[in-house]
Amino acid sequence: MAKTSFGSGYKLVITGDELVQKRLMELHAAMSVGFNAALREEGQKIYDLSQVYVPFDTGALQRSGKIADGREEGSYVVAIGYGDESVNQKSLAQTREYARYQHETNPTEGKYLERALDDISRGMVERMAQKLKGVQ
Repeated sequence: MAKTSFGSGYKLVITGDELVQKRLMELHAAMSVGFNAALREEGQKIYDLSQVYVPFDTGALQRSGKIADGREEGSYVVAIGYGDESVNQKSLAQTREYARYQHETNPTEGKYLERALDDISRGMVERMAQKLKGVQ
């Protein structure tokens, strides 16, 4: 490593042989895999909790819930959603947007996905970081 003058600050230049570069690439790949797995696990927690909160009348809305993961525009993405052709779209909009709309049983509510995200996101970064600590 060499420090070279770079304007009013410093520029860090890392030089090394092929072994160092190879190890850095391996570490990057391992971190990516570890991060993706940790993100998928957190997404699953959000989905599972949203299944508890989703309003249940006929069960169609709950059954329409889906979770998927993969690459999108170069990033790893976990997507969670509700609603398909089995769910009345007008009812879906009312159920989702009006927090007090036909929610006689607790803990169901209109903002079922947002509430699950809020609940699970507390401590999410710390849990993911803990999983990445052992990546080598």
